[in-house]
Amino acid sequence: MEKVIFPLYLLPPTAYFKAMLSFDVVYLSLGEPFKKQTKRSRFEIMSPNKRHTLSVPLKKGKSNFSMKEVQISYEEDWQRKHWQALVTAYSASPFFEYFDYDLKPLFMSKAENLYEYNSSLLQWCFQKLKIQTQVHFTDELPNAFELIEGQKIQSYDQVFMEKHGYMSDLSILDWIFNVGV
Repeated sequence: MEKVIFPLYLLPPTAYFKAMLSFDVVYLSLGEPFKKQTKRSRFEIMSPNKRHTLSVPLKKGKSNFSMKEVQISYEEDWQRKHWQALVTAYSASPFFEYFDYDLKPLFMSKAENLYEYNSSLLQWCFQKLKIQTQVHFTDELPNAFELIEGQKIQSYDQVFMEKHGYMSDLSILDWIFNVGV
């Protein structure tokens, strides 16, 4: 694979980051047609009631938007609800208190476009995980889906593991809050 192009997910699973670690340079697709009900605008956490999906509401409009054209709706107070879900899910985790102070302002930021919001959270994750991979944007379509899906992640202790068992493919936040960096 000559140029590795990843889709721009919102707080993607650990496998996404593991796949990126194999490369010095990766590209994130902004030209990809936006797909509803995917990891581009939602992420999953482990909550007291099992797996919980958090989704960023989007403005309605014409169809066939590219990722760089998708706008976020602020008609409801979804950011506060998302943050409260994270606090409920992870306040008892070993590392939540080490990261909440600088993550909360990112959650509460009012980016106009989904790609800006996703990018700022992804950059925060790269910084906390000390990932040195260079990230660039492109209008080309993603080609790294098989790389992401092919990653095997070893299980780790999770907050509600005794109640629900181990849950794979949760947001990278689950790893950061439970394992640290």
